[in-house]
Amino acid sequence: MSEWAYALDIGTRGVTGLLYSKSAQGIEIHAVETQEHRDRAMRDGQIHDVRSVSAVIQEVTRALENASGVSLKAVSVAAAGRSLQTVTANATIPLLVPCTEEDIHQLHMVAIESAKSKWGFEARANRKPSGLLHCVGYSVRDYTLDGERMASLVGQSGHEANVSLIATFLPRAVIESLDAALTHAGLMMRGLTLEPIAALYALVPSSMRNLNIALIDIGAGTSDIALTGDGSVRSFGMVPVAGDEITEALEQAYLLDFPVAERVKRSLDMDSIDVEDVLGQVRHLSCKKLLATLRPAVSDLAQKIADEIVRLNEKAPDALMLIGGGAKTPFLEKELSDKLGLPLDRIRVRDRVSIHQAKGCVETLFGPESVTPIGIALTAENSEITPVTVRFDGRSHRLFAMRLMTVGDALSECGLDLRRLRARTGNALVVEVNQEIRSIPGTTGTQGVVQKNGLPCLLDDTLDAGDTISVAVGEDGKDAIGTIASVLTVKPLSITVNGTVQRVSPRILKNDRVATLHSKLSDRDVIVTQWPTIGEWIESIIGRNVVERIAVVVDEKPLELQWQTMLIEPFFSWDEPIVEGLSFSLKGAATAPPTVIDALKAALYRAGECMTVLVNGIKREIPMIERILRNGAPCELKDTLEQGDVITTEGRLETGPTMSTMVLLLSETLRAGVHGRERLIMKINGEEAEFTSPIAQGDEVEVYYIPWN
Repeated sequence: MSEWAYALDIGTRGVTGLLYSKSAQGIEIHAVETQEHRDRAMRDGQIHDVRSVSAVIQEVTRALENASGVSLKAVSVAAAGRSLQTVTANATIPLLVPCTEEDIHQLHMVAIESAKSKWGFEARANRKPSGLLHCVGYSVRDYTLDGERMASLVGQSGHEANVSLIATFLPRAVIESLDAALTHAGLMMRGLTLEPIAALYALVPSSMRNLNIALIDIGAGTSDIALTGDGSVRSFGMVPVAGDEITEALEQAYLLDFPVAERVKRSLDMDSIDVEDVLGQVRHLSCKKLLATLRPAVSDLAQKIADEIVRLNEKAPDALMLIGGGAKTPFLEKELSDKLGLPLDRIRVRDRVSIHQAKGCVETLFGPESVTPIGIALTAENSEITPVTVRFDGRSHRLFAMRLMTVGDALSECGLDLRRLRARTGNALVVEVNQEIRSIPGTTGTQGVVQKNGLPCLLDDTLDAGDTISVAVGEDGKDAIGTIASVLTVKPLSITVNGTVQRVSPRILKNDRVATLHSKLSDRDVIVTQWPTIGEWIESIIGRNVVERIAVVVDEKPLELQWQTMLIEPFFSWDEPIVEGLSFSLKGAATAPPTVIDALKAALYRAGECMTVLVNGIKREIPMIERILRNGAPCELKDTLEQGDVITTEGRLETGPTMSTMVLLLSETLRAGVHGRERLIMKINGEEAEFTSPIAQGDEVEVYYIPWN
């Protein structure tokens, strides 16, 4: 006799247990036991009273043990699909070397952590309880490498790898309540699957999943939906209405206690039924009338299911399969046909007859409600969710996964951010030094180490129950630090001054501020070295200026005047840069402070100059500037200037006098001899001239009057 196994379908209305063994075709069922809950200990697929549900599980287990003589210690169960949460998430990791399987696994884990965070944020935003979640599966949508979509990342090189995936989660409360109910019943969870997955496994094998099929499991509290297409399970959904809503419609219409209304619902294939309402009145009800009463509730149930299918699938599917006790609801197939616009022959209730992999106990396990418990048994040997216990950081964690558990899965479930295993290289310091880019690299850091049972392992290594994982998280590299000396080497220049060798260093500027070689660097600093001129260096040594400067104004024109306080031999310009090997001597004051004439010359005036001309045979000297004032008072050209002096000139000739100037100077003399009407004669060097004719140095000028006639 092959080894027998135990499977339980813990539903809202009751618990069904199967004893079975593996066979060549699938499974052989040897015994079946079903017990209903005595009260509403479960609602909408969630256990509300652990002890009450545990008591029913114990009764089912004892009945099967008595019938078979087999002691049952471990069992495979399923979690209700209503609790599933699906989240789309993305993740990106840097690539330093060609992408490996380990990198891809870590990328998946980071995306799942992102999905968990995203679900928690959305739950809080919508004021839903977020709770703790177990990832029970995920499906990759696509990979990208540096923004380009890739079929596979293995072996690819680039800067960043990205994944987009759909992660499926179960609240831990669902799994832990199942585990607690089994523990109270003296059973250990051998395998865990999801109710919609179990039903799909039984009715829609992988070969059929290219078809767009909707499987609807209509139970007592919820209607679970699973959709296939493109070769996989596309999505899960749930509407919180099912068989109980039909029962409640009878309860309200005829004032019936809920258990009585449930009995009436199960007797609708009869002609009539006698019931007692809550007032003690016995009613004789026609089932035809009862069906008419239920039609609006059935229509509402069908509408909600159809709306959820279209929301998930974005259109009506190719076909619908109905299972669960609620699938026998009258008119449901017709109502779904109308709501979805599907031909009636595309909607069918599926039952035990449709499951070819299960044999035995046909007389006790049949109808659409038999599909899920058989599916649980069929998937148990290849359970899509396997429970394992992992010790991490000295604590014991009970973990569940919708496939073989890996080290990465376990660490993620235990709350470790897997990005901490991949050390980040510290940021480099990049600076500009004399218009050249220099950089100081950050340290590379230490990569994290993961061990399984004391030996190094990879994130995609699989786990067995009781495995121990230890983790030394990676330590990020440190950001680069440095001083100006880290990027700049300065060699002083040697010069000879008055026979003594002197060492000259440049001035260092950091972001236009004076700095030293010990000044700390920040990213993007700009460093410039400036070698002093001869004058700047001497001033820094003697502590005073070698070139003094004052500001004056000449005829509203600002000017800067300077003079040397020292003499350099041989002569070098004070503004000349210092070079290696330069040699010179310094002596005392070199020039006198500036005077009024220095300011006028700086303004390009011909100060102190006169023009000599011969006028009517007489030698005359004409000054280029007639009058000079300093701060409003007459002054001499030799007067020494001070800071801020203001010089103004009067009667200044820009270049030289013109004939009109000469006529003006001689006007009184010329007029003295005029009698009657006379005409003015003007000549320069014997040639007729006009008032605008210029007069140059040494010219002979004739100016006189002659009678008009």
